[in-house]
Amino acid sequence: MNRTLMSRCYGSYDVSDLDWIVSACHMLKRNTWAANRPVFLDGSTWAAQFREDAAVCLLDAVRDNDTARNLIIRNVTMDLKAQRAFTEALDKNTVLQSISLTDLREAENQRMAIPVALFNGKNTALQELSLSNCLLDLQGAQALAGMLRKSKSLKSLKLRQVVMEQATLSCLVAALHECESLRQLSLNGMQWSGEELQSFFEAVTANKGLTALTLEKMNLNLQSAPLLARLLRDNKNVTKLGLRRNDLTSDAVAVLVQDGLLFNQSLTELQLSCNPVGCQGAAHLIAGLRQNTTLRDLCLTRTEIWRPGCRAFVEALPDFLGLRKLSLDGNEMQDFGPEILVALQRNKVLYQIFEGLATFFKGNDAGLWTQVDLLLRMNKSSRRVLDAPSGVLLGLLPLVFQTATSQPDVLFCLLTSLPGTVACSFGAARNHRQNSSRSSSS
Repeated sequence: MNRTLMSRCYGSYDVSDLDWIVSACHMLKRNTWAANRPVFLDGSTWAAQFREDAAVCLLDAVRDNDTARNLIIRNVTMDLKAQRAFTEALDKNTVLQSISLTDLREAENQRMAIPVALFNGKNTALQELSLSNCLLDLQGAQALAGMLRKSKSLKSLKLRQVVMEQATLSCLVAALHECESLRQLSLNGMQWSGEELQSFFEAVTANKGLTALTLEKMNLNLQSAPLLARLLRDNKNVTKLGLRRNDLTSDAVAVLVQDGLLFNQSLTELQLSCNPVGCQGAAHLIAGLRQNTTLRDLCLTRTEIWRPGCRAFVEALPDFLGLRKLSLDGNEMQDFGPEILVALQRNKVLYQIFEGLATFFKGNDAGLWTQVDLLLRMNKSSRRVLDAPSGVLLGLLPLVFQTATSQPDVLFCLLTSLPGTVACSFGAARNHRQNSSRSSSS
């Protein structure tokens, strides 16, 4: 497929040129579609009179294809003919490994219910399923629940702003108790009541297979905090927990830490960005991080932590023995460069404090932040430059020291980290210069 054709198949479409759809259907029907290329149907750029025919043509080709592995359909309005072609494609194609459906509508511009054929269990290769801005009716939910119970291949399920009919959630909750293959579950913008959330948390807490759980824009708040704490306390399998864009205040974070995180030794990544954590919430997290040494990645981007909370985090950096990545972007951290540099002379495991550290290189303190970056990089490499075998290190250190003379804090860190090797390095460098002089003289 040429570059122009690829861009049309996988991105924007030129409705004045139909060669691309002819070529795409030809490759699908001849089973010459590259497995690493998604079949990408995006109707948002199609002319209205072209959408249904294009969808039918491509879906008919997908139906009997054996080479495509990834199907992405979004922003498509389907008439009855297109819906039949869609259902047949989902029913007969058994080799797709990833399916993503976003904003599918009927001819009357109403949300289209996901066809039950998607969950019929014939496709034993399906590993990833993503549904966004879709309708899941009771029949579809029951079929999805059946697939969750029986599938041995499905690893990832993502539901984003999926409208569910009454009683559909209970079907999925019951299936989560029994699902064994699922490893990643992501929910975004689902409008569930407090009772529904409670039943959901009971199911995921008891689930023994999930390792990654994302709950974004789920209206989680202080009332939800005990459910989250119980998940952290009782579930020993979840290693990644994403809670972005909820309403977890400082009081909610206190419950999350004191009743959950302090009793957890399996979680390695916690995402709390875009929650009103505040300075008091920061204090609770700091206390938790001083005791929990298994958490590796904590994201607190834009969490309303002001200067007092930021200062407390900086002062506590040397005490964080487990944390490797910390994201404090979007909080009032910009004036704490000198304190961070001092803290990194003691903390030799943390290798990220900001995701956007490069933005600090543009101001008047660019040199200071360069030193911070250097120490973080050294930590990321486990300070191998300081612990390398002497045969490698002796030739490098003099150059490092020469470069670091304009950065006294970095030089101090290097010197204090190598009390025994430094003298040997300089001695080796002196001998090297003397030997070079003798060779030149001779």
